[in-house]
Amino acid sequence: MNIYGIPVSGRLSEKYTNIFSKLETNTPPEIWRGIRKVFVDDKEFELITGFKPAYYLHTESPFEKGASMGLSIKLEFSDGKTEVIDNFGYFQLPIIIVHSGTKLDEYFLAAAILHEVGHHNQIKAKLNQYFSYDEVFCHTFAKQFLSEEIFSRTLERSPFLFWPE
Repeated sequence: MNIYGIPVSGRLSEKYTNIFSKLETNTPPEIWRGIRKVFVDDKEFELITGFKPAYYLHTESPFEKGASMGLSIKLEFSDGKTEVIDNFGYFQLPIIIVHSGTKLDEYFLAAAILHEVGHHNQIKAKLNQYFSYDEVFCHTFAKQFLSEEIFSRTLERSPFLFWPE
């Protein structure tokens, strides 16, 4: 599995099997350029405050600055198995980690992934000024590619109201 040639590794929840092909069909390749890998797991999670369905890790992230010797990435799967990728090098960033087992609809998960792609594009555009501005930029970035005709939506609430600022 890949998106615009970017490897997607791990296991995607069955309810989202087409999400990356839909994202590739409905987004331009240049917004993904530079992302080195997408990691996916499918363990079921309840959506709670402080937990996000997707993360963007890049060379500007403060918690990666000291990790030049290697990051440890843990993926958890629905069958109870885990995969730990140790010594994931700082030079291998940026990456996106997606928790596809999160109890969301396809629209919400697509919004979360595109929000993280927004962080990638924001850094390339050097717009990283203030945290609240960063989040507004990424929400707006994601929204331009979302459509309920493409990504099925069953939840009433907006994905953009989840993340506390």
